[in-house]
Amino acid sequence: MVGIVIVSHSKRLAAAAQELARQMSGPDITVAVAAGAGEYHEDLGTDPVHISEVIEASCGPEGLIVLMDLGSAVLSAQTALELVDPEVARKVRLSAGPLVEGAVAAAVQAGIGATLEEVAKEAGRALSAKQEQLQDTPASPSVIAEASPKPEAQFRETTITVSNENGLHARPAAALVRTLAKFSAEVDITNESGHRGPAPGRSLTSLALLQVRKGDRIRVRATGPDAKAALLAVEMLAGGQFGEAEL
Repeated sequence: MVGIVIVSHSKRLAAAAQELARQMSGPDITVAVAAGAGEYHEDLGTDPVHISEVIEASCGPEGLIVLMDLGSAVLSAQTALELVDPEVARKVRLSAGPLVEGAVAAAVQAGIGATLEEVAKEAGRALSAKQEQLQDTPASPSVIAEASPKPEAQFRETTITVSNENGLHARPAAALVRTLAKFSAEVDITNESGHRGPAPGRSLTSLALLQVRKGDRIRVRATGPDAKAALLAVEMLAGGQFGEAEL
């Protein structure tokens, strides 16, 4: 499973981002912190040696994504890569994605067993949902429709009305991604009420671009050997408000 390292000037800031990413992805994903300066890393700043040690300790066979906050954190991370074993450095990607959104998106994608390049891509796109929402312009089909089943493919579909108070925000969307990852099926989701999509169901960033609000109707379309089972699982998940009914 791909791991994640959060590099920040602030140890407390990095720890908060770490906690959020772990809550979204589950306990099995490696989300490590390399933050702060000074003897106990409590001072503001970054330490290339400390970062290199965390990278060495956190990088498994599938590789590692490193997310950074401010400019000198990027320089420190680049220096850290020069300090680690070249075989480890080869499996590390420094991401230009936003620290918090990137960490969450990367953790969810890593948690479903995505490759290093897939996780890096998801982290790099993590700011797009916020940009689309604040600009209030339709998401580009080229951004969110890349994993959609071909029109001629045989498919099954269902339509669901989202009842979550805050719509399909990060936590329920992450639950949807994790659920779909269990099945051998390609699934896309369209926000019929908002006229957005389709978006690949295994991408947290793409789902965020749909901007699904409370009361919106989403169409879930699946193709593949487990298409029927995947749709039933989504319907059950939606019946429990995507895991938020008991919160």
